[in-house]
Amino acid sequence: MKTFAMILTGLLTLTLAVWAGHRPTSTLDDPIDKAALGDASRSASLCNALVCVQTDGDGDFNIGTAAGQSLLYFYPSGPATSDIRVSIDGLVYNIDGQQGSACDGQATYVTEVVDVSIHDYFVIGAIQVEVRHTPVLFSATTGAILTQTIVTNLDNVSHNIGVLYEYDTTVDGDDAAELYLGATHLLDETCYTAAFAADYWDAIPTSNAIVGRGTFTRFGDPNIVTPDALAFGQWGPFWGTCWNRVCTNTPYGDSAVLYQWNEVPVAPGADRMVGTYYGVGEILTSPGDLQISVSVPPLRCENYAITPNPANILISVANNGGTTCNDVTVALSDGSGSGGTASVTPASQSAGTITPGNNSAVNFSAALSYNTSGGDICFTVTVTSPTCPTYVYDFCLHVPPCDILSVEVSSFSAIAGDASVTLNWATQSETDNDHFEVMRDGALAARINGAGSSTVRHDYTWTDHGLQNGTLYHYTLVSVDFAGNRRDEATTDAIPRFAAPTAGEFALLQNFPNPFNPETSIAFDLAEAGHVTLKVYDVLGHNVATLMNDELGAGRHIANFNGASLPSGVYLYRLEANGFTANRKMVLMK
Repeated sequence: MKTFAMILTGLLTLTLAVWAGHRPTSTLDDPIDKAALGDASRSASLCNALVCVQTDGDGDFNIGTAAGQSLLYFYPSGPATSDIRVSIDGLVYNIDGQQGSACDGQATYVTEVVDVSIHDYFVIGAIQVEVRHTPVLFSATTGAILTQTIVTNLDNVSHNIGVLYEYDTTVDGDDAAELYLGATHLLDETCYTAAFAADYWDAIPTSNAIVGRGTFTRFGDPNIVTPDALAFGQWGPFWGTCWNRVCTNTPYGDSAVLYQWNEVPVAPGADRMVGTYYGVGEILTSPGDLQISVSVPPLRCENYAITPNPANILISVANNGGTTCNDVTVALSDGSGSGGTASVTPASQSAGTITPGNNSAVNFSAALSYNTSGGDICFTVTVTSPTCPTYVYDFCLHVPPCDILSVEVSSFSAIAGDASVTLNWATQSETDNDHFEVMRDGALAARINGAGSSTVRHDYTWTDHGLQNGTLYHYTLVSVDFAGNRRDEATTDAIPRFAAPTAGEFALLQNFPNPFNPETSIAFDLAEAGHVTLKVYDVLGHNVATLMNDELGAGRHIANFNGASLPSGVYLYRLEANGFTANRKMVLMK
């Protein structure tokens, strides 16, 4: 996965090449022709459990439910018609390829990156524009697409930069659907200012669900910036509008919404970011005394297990009203959803008495039983007080996929030398394997590139120099995939020794420690390279473990045996190599 720094570096290199020879005091007076770059055939889409977004080759986009219901113009099969404009020093640039608009110029498409978001990049002279669409899940029944526009000034002078969103709306094939404020009353076809729009959900009630978009300042989301103005009305007058809001007060013949962020000065190297949501679900509640916020840890896949587990969930309750809330109790439900289930302890806690202007916080522990394919686990917070209304808040934990066996290691051995140890290992297959890390006594000793994805055998070797002779060193082989997930693959031990010779004969040494519980190490010497098997048997002759079945070089090798799953007793281990056979006994004592 590319990092944002890599993306930005690539974009800067490309845009600098485009701008070569064109760097006057302001580089905006000759916008690049869109035909010079871009790919009109490109398209992308992303979904969460409830809401999807799609983009086309011009930077336009549509948003719809995962079930296919349209929230913007004819999602998912129709043309993408909702778009974004950027205003720079009073000139408006169209972030799409539509012709016939009244805008003064068009931005040039540069590239697209799809990871957890759809990132579309454009340039306008020395101005870079990123349009980012991110699926967000607020609860089991409420989801949205977070649309952000980040305009970066890469020029050597300041510019005044603003943003306009222009949405063409339709629901269930009706592109003249009437818009409602929070599904409570029909919106007049008119214009509003930020004083009205500070915290709202303009919506269309359909199929017992609320769809629409909003700027939810109550979430404290830094990615959300309340617009300076918005307008509701017909698409006809709105389409092609570059900046001035058009509100005709005529009956709906087609539905449209405009969101406007006025121009503000942006210094060289700085950026302007705006953003808002579009989605489904009733997520705006009436303002009250108690406001709930939840802090949850980001879950990650490490050693092919989700961590942290249990997850700590911190719930804060703030009293923003004028009434003292006595005996506040916070209850957290057990979680469930596509990502699995979670058992919460305790079920409820006391937050005490919260006076106006103050807050209280309590911690819960959620033990996760997760699906390895990933998904969301959703919870409900209920806050009660005998002197304040009851408040309910839903939220979800996202569980990342954690089901890929990235590396199949068939052998891992150590050959001790004079102040050195040579490690050899082989893999039978690798999936998304970025690199190996060799840990010596818990510290990173080496990083070796992996084979990526492969279904054939790969052999690796690495020598650890500058060691202390006579000292036991413990090595762990760790695989790291492209997403940064780590897994311990194998371990081995070695003791460097002065003038350590290459083994001149075949030998099977006594295991150490012996007796053991539950782990022990078995060393053996090979006079020459060849195919080696090392197996463990119980006293009845049953093969209980195969420690080695591979091609090995000459020298001393060490294999580790773990008898945790076996009962106490006497076991035999047998070495076969190039016609040499040897047996020894060992005792597992629990």
